Amino acid sequence: MVKFTDRKEELESLRQRFENLRQGELIILYGRRRVGKTELVRKFLADNVAAAEGAYILVDERAPADMLRSISEDVSISWPEVRADFKSWESFFSFLGERARERKTVVVIDEFQRMHADPRAFTRFQKLWDTKLKDAPIMVVFLGSAVGAIQRIAISSKSPLFGRATARIKLRPFGYQSFRQALAGIDEEMLMKLYATFGGMPSYLSFAEQCTEASKYMGVVEAAMLRKDGLLRDEPQALLRMELKDTGRYNSILAAIAGGHRNPKEISDQTGIGAGQIGFYLNKLERYLELIKKVTPLCGKHRPQYVFQDNFFAFWYNFVFRNLSALEIENYGYVKERIGAEMPAFEGRIFESVVRELLAKWNGKKLGDYALDFSELGSWWGRKEGDVDIVGLGKKSMLVGEVKWENAPVDAQVVAELENRISFLSCTPEQRSNVRMLVVAKAGFTPSAKRYMEEKNVVGLELKDVARMFDSLPQK
Repeated sequence: MVKFTDRKEELESLRQRFENLRQGELIILYGRRRVGKTELVRKFLADNVAAAEGAYILVDERAPADMLRSISEDVSISWPEVRADFKSWESFFSFLGERARERKTVVVIDEFQRMHADPRAFTRFQKLWDTKLKDAPIMVVFLGSAVGAIQRIAISSKSPLFGRATARIKLRPFGYQSFRQALAGIDEEMLMKLYATFGGMPSYLSFAEQCTEASKYMGVVEAAMLRKDGLLRDEPQALLRMELKDTGRYNSILAAIAGGHRNPKEISDQTGIGAGQIGFYLNKLERYLELIKKVTPLCGKHRPQYVFQDNFFAFWYNFVFRNLSALEIENYGYVKERIGAEMPAFEGRIFESVVRELLAKWNGKKLGDYALDFSELGSWWGRKEGDVDIVGLGKKSMLVGEVKWENAPVDAQVVAELENRISFLSCTPEQRSNVRMLVVAKAGFTPSAKRYMEEKNVVGLELKDVARMFDSLPQK
């Protein structure tokens, strides 16, 4: 069983708001399904709220009258002394106001966006909040998974709840630091493979924790994603269907990005979606669902690219979606061979993002004898000149780096090629005069590389160094 991990900041925010509760707190806590919203509020309730003070209510997809019946049952379960039988939204919200007159009260309403099935629900809440609840010691926590519906109901300037929320908390998947903390004890190389496969969604950790040994990995992936009855086989499609219309176009875009078509023109050409339309769909996937992100080369003028922000989606579109025909005829062996052959390169791209995450957390500290001090962190690419995996720009300095996920030690040629590419970067004279090189290599360095790096004053890190640096960071 994976222990509850991370979310300290969100828990502390909820705790402080409850501790200082004197008047109404309306908190919108939302995020993609399976990101851990329910687990977060349950831990908050268990650790901070007495049984008589807190209630958890799940809004089912039902007819409005039946919805109120279900809410009545949940209230009676949380507060057994109450025989609730709400016949209207007004009676439900009025009851909460009356209860808050007696004691501090916390009410968590999970999947609150489903209440919108009855147009009266939020107009009644709006009225009761403005006239009674906002001045009472009550904390109402609305939890929601349908990001689009939540934007319309609670965040948009035209929404019935607009201007009333006292806090909005959006939960996002874990980064690598929290992921490895949740799976402590697993070998670092295996952790990287698991992070590349399942990403940082908390509910997927139960699959990752089954892979305590490398020999178990492919069996877990097959059972979870490749087989028709796998719990994650249709997961990305379910999310897209819940949030978006015309999922076929979004599938084509995500498949194109997985196939290496990353700038808008390439994606448009590959999918057949017109150049004038492609931005609309990319914006939805980036800003709305946060499945992809737009990256621009630092110190360069080349076209921006779109890359996956969610590792699980990247893995699924690379290895499941592209092989659905083989999976339909249960040719699992073929797909597993593809995964085995292509996974090292796929992991390498994820390793680059992990190194950038580490450097961002390490900024202001020393890396060997080099003090990290940058205000921008990213990468650079050219048309034919290759790319630079790490670019950290300070006001008067620049860090450039190469990241290698290979089983063989890096040789001196890799370092020399990085040095040569520095000349293609557009930067200030001060930055160019104070460049430091960094090479991160999973398997370390050859003797010739070590000599060359010492001569050029290059910082070198191996996978064990990356693990040590993450270990030394404060736990989340």
